[in-house]
Parts: sequence; C-alpha cells; structure tokens
Amino acid sequence: MRELADRSDVFVQNFRPGTAARMGLGSEVLRERNERLIYVDISGFGQRPPGQALPGFDQTAQAMSGLMSVTGTEQTGPLRVGIAVSDSATGVFAAVGVLAALHERERTGRGAVVESSLMESTLTLMSYQAQKYLSLGVVPIQDGNDHPIIFPQGTFRTRSGSITLACGNDRMWRRLCGVLDLEELVGQPEYADNAARMANRGQLRRLIEQRLAARPAEEWIELANQAGVPCGPVLDVGEALDHPVTAGLDMVQTVQHESLGEMRVLGQAVKVEGSEQGWLRHPAPVLGQHTAEILGELGLDGDRIEALRQAGVVAG
Repeated sequence: MRELADRSDVFVQNFRPGTAARMGLGSEVLRERNERLIYVDISGFGQRPPGQALPGFDQTAQAMSGLMSVTGTEQTGPLRVGIAVSDSATGVFAAVGVLAALHERERTGRGAVVESSLMESTLTLMSYQAQKYLSLGVVPIQDGNDHPIIFPQGTFRTRSGSITLACGNDRMWRRLCGVLDLEELVGQPEYADNAARMANRGQLRRLIEQRLAARPAEEWIELANQAGVPCGPVLDVGEALDHPVTAGLDMVQTVQHESLGEMRVLGQAVKVEGSEQGWLRHPAPVLGQHTAEILGELGLDGDRIEALRQAGVVAG
C-alpha cells in the first residue's frame, strides 16, 4: 500500500478515525514519503472529539443532522431519504476538496489532507432549514411535500394522479391563478403575498385541488409550463429513467460487462466540453480485476502476486 501511495496523486480511506494510522497508513506516514500526495480522510463524524469515536453510517447521519426531522409528515414521523444521501453527498464534497487541493498543488508542489464527514455533508445540505433556526430560532417541522417557506409549492392531486407545482414568487402565483381560472384569489388579503398564503395554505390547497380535479395531470402540466409556472409529473424510478428528458441528457448508458454482458448504467451528472461522447470507457471492474496489472507495475512478479493472493492480502 505504501508503495502504491508513493506513486499516487490521491489516497482515499474511510476507516474509523485512527484505524489507518494504526495500520501504518496515516497521513503523516504517507505524506512524508510522497509530499505531493492528496490524503483524503472520510469519516462519519469527523476526525476530532467527540465525533471521532463514533462509528458512521448513512442513516445515523441523516438522523443526527436533522434531515430526518424535516422529512415526512406529522402522521409518518421522521423518515430517512430513500437513498444513501449522506454517503453520496460526502463523496461529492470530498471530490470537490480533492480538486481544490490538486489545483493548489500546481502552485506549491505540495499535497494536502482533505477531510469530509457524513455529518458535515448532511448539515451542509440542510441549507435554509438550518439557517431558519440559526437566524430566527425556529425549529423546522415536517412539511411533507410542501416547501417549508413558499406556497403553493409542492405536490397536488389532479384527476389522474399527482403533479408538482412551484410558485416561486407573486408573479408565478398570479399566472397559476390564471391557469386554474382562480383570478379572484389574487386580490384576496388571505392570499395577497407568500406570508399570507403560507398562513392559509390548508384552505388554499383545497381550492387548488378542487380545480385540478377537473383535468388529468398531463393537461395541467402543459398548461402550467406554458404559463411559466414550473410543473411536472411525479414519476417512479422506472418512469424517470425511461423519460425523454433523461434520454436527452444521456443519463443512461449501455456498457459491456465482463461477466454480466450488456447492461445499462447511470450516466454522468456533469458534462465537460469535449467529454460528452464516450466518457464511459469501461464498466465498473469486478473485484480484483486489475490486481495483477497494478502490482506488476510495482515490479512484483507472478509468484509474489500469487503468494499475496493466497494469503488474502489482495483479491483477483
């Protein structure tokens, strides 16, 4: 491992704090050998006490960051997000740190330690919900699919299922009233501005959904978007991945896997000029697929690699 780190740009580990150092793979050891190394420490709750003693898991971070407390409704109680959002966000934030450190290394010639944790990443994602408490002392509640500070913005029932509507300002509100033939609401004090609409959103939701019940979802989506009010369907995962917008974004790619054959995988969320076509050269490797190739680059012969394999040091 140390030999590999000697020739690497970036070393990433996400053991519990202190574990890598006990294995002889701490940042001080590896960076002394390779001063250009970017050493990435990913953890559940950071590298300092008291968080460093805690094991990290996505759901724990979702719970302790406050994220679960604003997800769901009063009836459901706290809910975890349906994907490992803390894990995923931490990987993205760590990657941003790596890019910044690599850029700085071009100026100084030296690497750096980059730290990221599930707790820090998820707290960052809390954005305006966190600032609501920090600025106003207000503890956010569970609003379900409604936006916590803007209305009407959320999901609404139509004759043929739910749609999502987003009125981000008073101008959009007036446009929505025009689409729904509810222009009389614009001049009423209880709906005059966002604060009033938030205070009366239960009653306003009933009025909106009564009107939406007259047409199927696809008709309302077309009418609202034509009027400049963001509106879309609520899709399941299959519908989302097969949607024309997804296809237009090249977000589903086909690759030839070594053992599974042809398979579809998610595309790349960031498009960089010149890399739009053919960025995905290979599918994810199977465990140990490149072991012999990498160890061969270090100068290990076949007998040594096989000995490591038999000892369980490496896979493949």
